[in-house]
Amino acid sequence: MKNILKLIHKDKKYKQIADSLISGEDCHVQGLWGSSAAFLIAGLASDNNIARKGEILFVTPGIEEAEEVFEDINVFLHESPLFFPVSEDAISVESLPDTNTYVQQINVLYKLLSGNCEATCRIIIAPIQSLLQHVPPPEAIEKNILTIKIGQECEQEFIVEWLIKGGFERAGIVELPGEFSLRGGIIDIFPFSSLKEHEQGNDVPADNRASEMPYRIEFFGDEIDSIRIFNTETQLSAKKVNECKVLGVQTEPAHSETNPSSPEKSGRKESKLSSLIDYIPKESWIIFKEFENIESKAEHINDNLQSHDKIFSFNCILESCKDFRKIYLSRLTLKRENTFSFNIKALDYFDHDVDNSIQKIGEIKTSHKNTIIFCSNQAEEQRLSELLSSDIISQPISSETKPKRTRKAASPSNHIEYQIGHLNHGFLFEDISTAFLTHH
Repeated sequence: MKNILKLIHKDKKYKQIADSLISGEDCHVQGLWGSSAAFLIAGLASDNNIARKGEILFVTPGIEEAEEVFEDINVFLHESPLFFPVSEDAISVESLPDTNTYVQQINVLYKLLSGNCEATCRIIIAPIQSLLQHVPPPEAIEKNILTIKIGQECEQEFIVEWLIKGGFERAGIVELPGEFSLRGGIIDIFPFSSLKEHEQGNDVPADNRASEMPYRIEFFGDEIDSIRIFNTETQLSAKKVNECKVLGVQTEPAHSETNPSSPEKSGRKESKLSSLIDYIPKESWIIFKEFENIESKAEHINDNLQSHDKIFSFNCILESCKDFRKIYLSRLTLKRENTFSFNIKALDYFDHDVDNSIQKIGEIKTSHKNTIIFCSNQAEEQRLSELLSSDIISQPISSETKPKRTRKAASPSNHIEYQIGHLNHGFLFEDISTAFLTHH
């Protein structure tokens, strides 16, 4: 996708937006129809000219919008964004404790706390509902990590008790995150989250996740004799490491002390309440997509809850955001200071008539320098390319190259490119003369 993102990096308005961010100014970007907002932010996140010390917090008016932005950014960037989910029990007085979602939130918070930035800015996508929720303060997570090392003196009973307090469930055989088992002098632990815990990790693939990396800890008396990563399907040990770190979780983040592993303190109300904002570095940017809709949704949530002790007010969230660089994205054109407007058009829906659809694609192709069609899989791409085969000619095949589809490219306006990925909404980005079409 790097070549696609280079298209926007060359745009004059884009460069002005980047300059505003570098200088620390807030800015408003308008005219972002379809999935173009995700394309713009992916371009900013991958821009080598923009400082990479912070993160990008992308706030949406609702859960569905957040899920779509997550999918769209995944299409444009190789580095997957982080999704901060909504715990239903925090925004509804009738919902039961949402332990599964809370575990997912803790995973994201720890990744932010560990500060392991990749080559590009990391993007965290959060619907406003999750941003309003209380989360454990950073010091609570830091104090709820159990480090286990080879040669360490440690009783099995201590680890078992710690795991239970940390939200783990005992099982006969470990198969899922959050489970542990005890068999004689062996404890198997399936962490909730990967903490980059391998001190001796040269033989461990960098892209392995916690869901693929349970640990088998063997004791010799009260001493840790070995720690191995094992396969959940075969239950056979695979990789040996010198140490591992296990993150414990609780199910009531808003009413816990800073040390969640301390049972005598659970139930006492924490004096300091934290939000996701407390985990975002000060050099980061905060993006509000359709700010008016975000504000309206937040106020609606506050008005409908009988008790506000589970969530922050929207004004409180805005106050915590005041020192960050902010980008306000919108479809419509509004009168704001430091505003940049792109010429982007939403795509009309194609009908079910194949001939009409092919004709429409042809019209779009001839009026744009680049036409990019996103297909969910290779089968969709092949089927669509066959329908458009009247425009396809064969390229000479040498012994060193594979066959490639090319178009009758008398001019740049004839170019069509296929990409594998599910883009939610197509759009015509007239500023860079590029059409983004979706197979569906």
